[in-house]
Amino acid sequence: MSLRVAVCGSCGKASFPPPFLCPACGAREWREEEAASGTLEAVADRGEVRLGAVRLPQGPLAIARVEGDAEAGAEVSLSEDGDVPVARA
Repeated sequence: MSLRVAVCGSCGKASFPPPFLCPACGAREWREEEAASGTLEAVADRGEVRLGAVRLPQGPLAIARVEGDAEAGAEVSLSEDGDVPVARA
């Protein structure tokens, strides 16, 4: 399983999460691309939950729950738990 990224059908700008309108051109047409992995740029320990900023291959930054012992700079696999993005080492 992977993360779904919205890509504007008009200008090709990738967004996550999907916005109502494209932030670059204002279009409303989207196609989905999958992001199976990304680069963990930062990690924050929030008590029982670790959150991470993950740079997707398409360009956007996604905030995800981090499972495992991945640290900043690591390549992580991406999936979804319901609507929650999950990054795993």
